[in-house]
This record gives sequence, C-alpha cells and structure tokens, in this order.
Amino acid sequence: IWPILPCSGTVEVHHHGRWKPVCQQRWNMNVAHVVCRELHCGEAKEATVSPALSPECPPRSASTKKAALSARSLCSDLHIHCMGLDSTWDQCNVSQLEQCCSGKLANVTCARSVRLIGGGSCCEGRVELEEAGVWGTVCDDNWDLEDARVVCQQLKCGWAVKAPAASFFQKGTGPIHLDEVSCAGNESHLWDCPAERNHDCGHKEDAGVVCSEHQTWRLSGGLDTCAGWVEAYYRGVWNTVCDGTWYKEEMDVLCQWLGCGQSLHKLSFNHTQKGQLNYQCSGNEASLTSCRWHYNNSYLCHQSQAAGVICNGNTCRKSRHPLRCLGFHSTPLPPPVCVSHPGMVSSTPLTALLPISVPSSPLPRLPPRFTGLVQHVRPDSGGDDNSRRPTGQAK
Repeated sequence: IWPILPCSGTVEVHHHGRWKPVCQQRWNMNVAHVVCRELHCGEAKEATVSPALSPECPPRSASTKKAALSARSLCSDLHIHCMGLDSTWDQCNVSQLEQCCSGKLANVTCARSVRLIGGGSCCEGRVELEEAGVWGTVCDDNWDLEDARVVCQQLKCGWAVKAPAASFFQKGTGPIHLDEVSCAGNESHLWDCPAERNHDCGHKEDAGVVCSEHQTWRLSGGLDTCAGWVEAYYRGVWNTVCDGTWYKEEMDVLCQWLGCGQSLHKLSFNHTQKGQLNYQCSGNEASLTSCRWHYNNSYLCHQSQAAGVICNGNTCRKSRHPLRCLGFHSTPLPPPVCVSHPGMVSSTPLTALLPISVPSSPLPRLPPRFTGLVQHVRPDSGGDDNSRRPTGQAK
C-alpha cells in the first residue's frame, strides 16, 4: 500500500573523504529544499532533527595537539548554510564544527512533484508524478472527483470540475506510478492517499483532471473560429468577457493563443452569461491567464458589454459579413506545463549523493545521502476580485 517514504532520513555529507552527519545548527527548510532537489526527491516537506545514532565522541584532550586533532577528525560534524530557497547545492557553504552535534542531527522528509500536462492550462491535463527524477502517470482504476480534488488543491487550482479517464488528455509515457488511488478528498497531497504501486494498467488508462481555475477561450457567433464574441471557460462554466478594458493588447493575446494571428476589429455584444471576466494585458503574454485579470468585478464591468474580436487569421481578408474572417491558419501555442513540489517523497533507495566543493581537497565531488531509512505504510481509509499573481490565477 502506498505511500512508502524512501526520500527521508538523516542527512550526511561526504567531506574530506569521509561521510559525516549534519548538525542541527542552521538546519532549516531552505537547506532541506536544496538537499531534496539535489537528490531528485522533489521539495522538502519538513526539516527536523533526530537523535544521533553513533556513539558519543571521546573526551577531548587539551594536553596535546595530537589528541585534539584526532578527536576532531573522528567526531566533528558539519553544518550547512544556504542563502535562500532557490539556492543550489554548489551555492551552499559546508563547514566543519569543532565539537560534536550534542545528539541532534539534521533530518528531512522530501516531497514528490505532481503536474498536469496535455491540457490547455496548468490546471487541466493528464496527472503525472515524479519519482527520483522520473515522471510517470496514474492509472484511472477507481479514479474519481475525490482523487482529482486532491490534485487541484495541491496545485492551487481550486476544486475539481472533472476527473477524465481513459487517456482523455492523450497517452503518457514512462512508468505508471500509482493505481487504485482512493482519496477521501481532504488529503494535502496525492501521495497521501491510499493506492497500489503494483498495477495491471496501460497508458490507455491514464487519469486526468480538470480544475476550477482552468481557463480556456473560444470565439462564438462567427462563421469560423477566429471571429465572434469571447467566451471564457472558468470554474466549470462558460462566461463572457467585459469590454471595459478590451483593447488591442488583450485582443492580440487572445488571437495569437487561438492561432488566429493578430486582432483586426473590436466587437461588442450584450452579455449572455452570468459570469464575467476582465483582462488587462501588455500584449506579449502567452495567454489571457498571464495577464492581470478579475472575475465578477462589478466596478470594472459596470455598464460594459461583452467583448468580441475579429482576428486576421494570419491570412485574413475582409468579408461583407461583419464576423467573417477568411483563410485563417490555426497554429495554437503549445499548452503550458506547471509543476507543484510541496508534498512527500520519491521512491528510490537512499544511496544518492550530493556533490560538495572542497577547495583544499583533490577528492572527487560527491553528494549527501540519507541514513536511517523510514518506511511508512498508510492504512486504507474507508464573486472574487483577484489581482495578478505569479501564476496569473485567481484564488
């Protein structure tokens, strides 16, 4: 039964030819994130300390320099200092302490990564998990909205709207990491849910997710897909777009996302949907979700009409029909791939090593490792106003 936690334990660093434990001094989540990423274990879930398993150091002798050096070489431990969350292992400073760790050693539990790919945004697509640097899929046996809800919450994509099965977002590649997933819906991460590691699935059974924060767009009412009023799919329903800030920048972003070239004419219509979105773009965004946007903002949409556009379709020529764009050539941009790291662990033995730089030593650069393997077995268990955010999504 899933999950098993191989990417956790006490951290050791290969320093001057010997493996040495890392002390609790300066041990924090920043350093833990660096260690987990370097070992292909995703991000760190928690950074803790654990009792030292090795015997206590022999008492130091101040009578001779030789005795002090001997004690230091045998028993002195290390601490790691990394400047920030985005540091790499090579940017961290590894120092040797003059004394032992007083029984407290650095301990970490690392996370896996999850992503949705093959859909129209970061919040829609085929579910994939990363284990030890290898991405794989999830089988759709027993896959339902409760399982999809956990994925959406983990990715900060709202709630689950759909839980497509049978490779709805095309077949994946690589291993199938999970089967028979059975989430209650309140788990923090997909790998917190009971599941089977052994499976009898093929990639034709890859599971998918559509989350409420997924957005996609279409032009309706025209004679082709490059002209009409704008409809935005958001929170599981189609909405109109307010034309109060609907200018060439916004129209160009949408036309290019649709594969319809540049915008040609602005159109306005009566609102036909209850939901209304508003976008403010600079013109070089990949999609409207990368712009500043709001949902059901009565101030921005006050007395507005529903936005529309005629795109030039790359080879557009005017027609007598006001919504007709002839000769368009559809070349949509590839969908984005977004990854979430918070969570649990990867599934390889704790034998990977972190490379550290020792300027005074000609020894080859090797990485830390984890000791004290911990195995856990989970029992079966029965209108917004959103400013632009780094992901371009609303809460």
